Amino acid sequence: MTTLGMEELCELSAELEIAAENYLANADLDAMKLTDSWAALRELGWFDLCRDEESGGLGLPPVVLAGVVRAAGRHLVAGPVIEGTLVAPWVSSRAPGQAASLLAADRLLSLVDPMATPLGAPLPTLGPDGTVSGRVAVVPHAADADTLAVVVADVDGATALLVVATDARGVGVERREALAGMHPTGDVVLDAVSGVLVPLEDAALSTLRSWSRILTSAWLAGSAEQVVAMTRDHVVTREQFGRPVGSFQAVQHLVADMAADSATMVNLLSMSVARAGEADGRPDESAALVLKAHAGTAALRVCESALQMHGGIGFTTDHPLHRHYASAMALRSHYGHPEAIHLQLGQRLLAGR
Repeated sequence: MTTLGMEELCELSAELEIAAENYLANADLDAMKLTDSWAALRELGWFDLCRDEESGGLGLPPVVLAGVVRAAGRHLVAGPVIEGTLVAPWVSSRAPGQAASLLAADRLLSLVDPMATPLGAPLPTLGPDGTVSGRVAVVPHAADADTLAVVVADVDGATALLVVATDARGVGVERREALAGMHPTGDVVLDAVSGVLVPLEDAALSTLRSWSRILTSAWLAGSAEQVVAMTRDHVVTREQFGRPVGSFQAVQHLVADMAADSATMVNLLSMSVARAGEADGRPDESAALVLKAHAGTAALRVCESALQMHGGIGFTTDHPLHRHYASAMALRSHYGHPEAIHLQLGQRLLAGR
């Protein structure tokens, strides 16, 4: 395990973000099949950053992932990036040897957690015979996954993760139409499924969920940055009434508001990551909730303003802005719609937590 201090980890995260940005800005991942683009990212070492050294990884904490995921959000990288960089190494470290082949970096992983889905559902149930049954709808990346990591509960309410291949007996995945191509979803049906069970303490599951919220926010922050840059370039070249659109005060005000939204997302992300690093990699749950609620709202607001600035062209499905808008819509409810998070945070305050 790394012995780097917080300042060194933040510097490393920034360097990794620059390296990721330089690669993604010149790569044409959209022209590749998902398996090919995933292999390219694997060659870059993304999926080994947090993997245990015993498993061939670098053993770094999730703090270093924020920059890489932010770059991925700018370029809308397809595939379960957060699951591959965060969840697979995290689960693998708790199930050494037992699930190594299922959690290998060349396999696409989907985290089946009802709390992450917009519809919600009871946790799949772990029966006395050790098998799991249940149904979870609108699971991110389930339709393309090779492996599922399912949050389950036994009759006493204790939680665990079931790691199982999508082609295992009793596992069914029903593909749904995706709002955004890089965030495909599916309904997961489990019928007396056996697999590798990884016991979880409540604190460990809370940490995983908090990091998932932080990295989802990092993706949205990167996406918003790209949308602001696209809009700025558009308004200074697009002319109306013989003048650049960006010369009109109303347009300047709106673009300034977009830039402010983007900057607050980045600043809040940096604060949340720094606080988690200072707490030995354990994020403050309330801080992660605040970040995700703000990112879900601000990213969508940036995209909606950008649509106004671009006019009709921004609504066409082959325009990059449309893809960023669809991504923001798809991720707004991931691990909590902003309104639901606000309610949860209010209840925490009233309860003195």
